[in-house]
Amino acid sequence: TGRIFRINPADGSVLATIDAPSFGDADPNCGDLAWDGTYLWITEYVAQQIHKLDPATGAVLQTFLFSFAPGGLSYRSGYLAASDYTDDMIHFIDASTGNVVQSCATSNLHAWGLEFTSPTLWNAGQGPHRLDFFDAQVPVATQATTWGRIKSRYE
Repeated sequence: TGRIFRINPADGSVLATIDAPSFGDADPNCGDLAWDGTYLWITEYVAQQIHKLDPATGAVLQTFLFSFAPGGLSYRSGYLAASDYTDDMIHFIDASTGNVVQSCATSNLHAWGLEFTSPTLWNAGQGPHRLDFFDAQVPVATQATTWGRIKSRYE
């Protein structure tokens, strides 16, 4: 829809709605969201951008343009981790400059879901339905290790 909803976790009610940067486009391609404690970050994989948003107003405060299609997104300690939807890479990005400081391959096709659980970065993709993890001492990460296989609902 190109909208971001703030949800009450207790009852699922919508507390607030803000428009994503691509709201109003014929095909808004918002990807993932990350929270840094103050600001909201959002990927737009077709536009190859990551935006920093004011969570109260939705105003775009900063935009980083990349040569890859950022899908999944997570934040920790001044760094964004963004999965490359097309090249199956995880990129570690300095959140203050937008510079990619390191990239690592993942075994997932169409890498998407990312989440930091100190000191691990988890990644799930659309295939071969694996859950990979990185020893992510940000900004230095090691190659992904496959933790297990996620059963597809189509199998």
